[in-house]
Amino acid sequence: MNDPTARPPNTPETVGPWRLVRVLGVGGMGEVYEAVHTQLGLRAAIKTLKPALAANAVIAQRFHREAVVSARVRHPNAVAVYDVIASRAGAALVMEYLDGETLKDRFDREGVLAPSAAVDLLLPVASAVAAAHEEGVVHRDLKPSNLFLARERTGLITPKVLDFGLSWAADDERHKEDITRSGVVLGTLLYMAPEQVRNARQASAFSDQYALGVILYQLVTGARPFLRETQFEMMNAVVAGTHAPPRTLRPELPAELDAVIERAMHVDPAQRFPSVHAFARAVLPFASPHVQALWAPVFEVRAPAVAPVSSLPAVPAPVTWERTEHVETPPVTPWLARSPSRALVLGGAACVLSLALGIAIGASSSPPAPAAHTADAHMPDPHVGDTHATDAHAQPAPVVAAPVAPPATSSPTPTPARPPVVQQLRVDPAVLVAAPPAPSDAGVYVPHYSRPQFLDRMQQQQVLAVPDAGVRRRH
Repeated sequence: MNDPTARPPNTPETVGPWRLVRVLGVGGMGEVYEAVHTQLGLRAAIKTLKPALAANAVIAQRFHREAVVSARVRHPNAVAVYDVIASRAGAALVMEYLDGETLKDRFDREGVLAPSAAVDLLLPVASAVAAAHEEGVVHRDLKPSNLFLARERTGLITPKVLDFGLSWAADDERHKEDITRSGVVLGTLLYMAPEQVRNARQASAFSDQYALGVILYQLVTGARPFLRETQFEMMNAVVAGTHAPPRTLRPELPAELDAVIERAMHVDPAQRFPSVHAFARAVLPFASPHVQALWAPVFEVRAPAVAPVSSLPAVPAPVTWERTEHVETPPVTPWLARSPSRALVLGGAACVLSLALGIAIGASSSPPAPAAHTADAHMPDPHVGDTHATDAHAQPAPVVAAPVAPPATSSPTPTPARPPVVQQLRVDPAVLVAAPPAPSDAGVYVPHYSRPQFLDRMQQQQVLAVPDAGVRRRH
């Protein structure tokens, strides 16, 4: 049984230092082989040109230009070109070997994709196309079969842009060459911009943006917008922009995504986005959160609060079973640093507390009220004049005790820590002991409450208030 991937019998075994292993694909211009370097063991994909076509100078020059342009676009999402080899069997293009499938293969297998999945695949492609435009290179043939979904060793999928064979560089002298003639249609008609259908020489970066819009339209709706029965009808539909809006085919699509696709597919290039870079920024919010975080810095958009997915395989951290002996409390400094107002409040409270403490210390250290004697000093009588100061045997007039008011129902007033002498004389009868009058020397002030008349009167008031105490004191 013949193996379709086996190397055809008429093909050479080697192309330069590369040994051909198997056929990866067959096209109108040649074949694509898997090859291995005879000395380095490096795997590569070699695209060959048929000898009959290699004799054509225009085709051979386009084939060689593909290698030059692909080498100029150095981007992780564009296929890398290593070398161009010319041999008797024809020209050969040595490219990066990719393992996976094309976007067309996936669409044919799965059908309609979710908006987030479609945008996730299209953002890397848009980045590579934008990088090509920065180098002055226009692809002119973007379609699902030229977008390869390479499967990395880590299991991740990396979209790659293939086939720059129809591209041209801005510094090419196209007017001196017959590679792209006026009025010739190059590319796939279903993904070509209206200006490219009218004239292939009018293709520009806006044409690549148009193709990306058509691809996104197909991925999210499952339909190709300009598919008709005949090629003439397709060309008229492309030029006139006759197609159904995406939401008419899939109403659950966001209205904003519908507007982005319609703008990228506008018939007038001036009405499209200013660049593919701007188009990618417009579709970025519809990608998955992790893809948004990964590509937001590339397209100069603020990334969401989601950690990007690393391309490296996740390595679980080793599990430790150590017993925790001490749990440290979080420091105070970060807590204050997170909110400067907290530091202001704490500083104000500390100032108020220091002020209150200073007032209390000052009050406690103030000198006490002056007194003539120690325990023998008594309160003066405001009703007795100075004329009785020398009468030691004067009998005090009887005094009627004032009625005692009942205790108030309100909360009692707290007693000061050091009560005045007046309160002590009126509350404690024990301190009302008769004491000899203090000598009155000339020039010495004698307080009123040390005179005998005042002491006798106060003693009588206490006797009337407390009869038992008066009897004991008279004896």
